[in-house]
Amino acid sequence: MNIYVSVGTHEQPFQRLLDAVALAVDEAGDHHYIVQYGVGEWSAISDRVERAVDYLTPQGVAESLEWADIFISQASPGNVFGSLDAGVWPLVLGRRHANAEHVDDHQVRFASVLEEMGLATDIHDAGTLAQKIAEAATVDPEERRARIADVMRSSEARREMFREQTWSLILGLRGARA
Repeated sequence: MNIYVSVGTHEQPFQRLLDAVALAVDEAGDHHYIVQYGVGEWSAISDRVERAVDYLTPQGVAESLEWADIFISQASPGNVFGSLDAGVWPLVLGRRHANAEHVDDHQVRFASVLEEMGLATDIHDAGTLAQKIAEAATVDPEERRARIADVMRSSEARREMFREQTWSLILGLRGARA
């Protein structure tokens, strides 16, 4: 299985996720990785790591998602919905304020909501990453693609409903002012 890992472009390191990935490289089976580590540190040497870079260009991100079967990332909307749009299932871990990974814990809450809505797998605890990868590896690729297609259809329906409700509200406010 091909696994693309990204900590995004946030200015605070996400070393907790990177350290969990480094352990998973050795523990979670015969998978191959592309790792984008940002301002964090990556020193794991393994023939399973195809590439490890601080940042990728937009084209590099697209190519990595095209290559990947699953995506491991911080819990950010851009990363999650970008991976789903590319047809790659996201496993997410929220950055924590207490670990100096972000300004607050909104990513932790977002990861939980994503899982509740069926849009991603919340890793919850970096120590369970190898287990989450092993679970993801047992899912048939066709089943994974079908699940992503269902998620994207549902997501598009929610976006359309939001647009309609927003315009209805805006038009209603305009009518009330006239």
